[in-house]
Amino acid sequence: MEDGLEHRERITFDPGVMDGNTCIRGMLVELDDLLEGEAQMPDHFEEVTVDLANQKVQFKGVSKANSENPIIFDFAPPIGDGKGYNGLELLLMSLAGCSGTTIVYLLRNMGKNISGLKVKAKGSRRDQPPIKFEKISLMFILNSNDVIDTDIQKAIQLAEKSVCPVWQMIKGNADVVAEFEIIAD
Repeated sequence: MEDGLEHRERITFDPGVMDGNTCIRGMLVELDDLLEGEAQMPDHFEEVTVDLANQKVQFKGVSKANSENPIIFDFAPPIGDGKGYNGLELLLMSLAGCSGTTIVYLLRNMGKNISGLKVKAKGSRRDQPPIKFEKISLMFILNSNDVIDTDIQKAIQLAEKSVCPVWQMIKGNADVVAEFEIIAD
């Protein structure tokens, strides 16, 4: 890969050879080439580590990107000490957080003002193995002075269909029902 100086030398403007618009277009192409080569996209993966933290089943989990903010996993007594989240609670939090982030992002891209969003997630699980969620209910409580029903319905639909990766992972494994309420500021 050539360094940035070599790229700049290749696109110098010579009025006898090209006009200013051609030079600018060339600069943009060269800049794109330069950025494409230097700004390597990160690998498309997430990485976490969980470590056993006590003599029962408590674990401390961190992500590679966020190692300073551990999350504690645990089960209720007698299996654990009940001093952390269980896996299904974390799954619900992941879905609530991911879908909430997606919806706020989409609505703001529509030019809407969002002053608050609370996402409540509730899962009904099987009592017998395999223990898993059969149904998850999401309630989006949005604070906004200009979002109307069709705006948030569109954002929820996009989150479900393609934009929220956690929802994509859950889809087909549990029924997810989404509702919303808009509170005018």
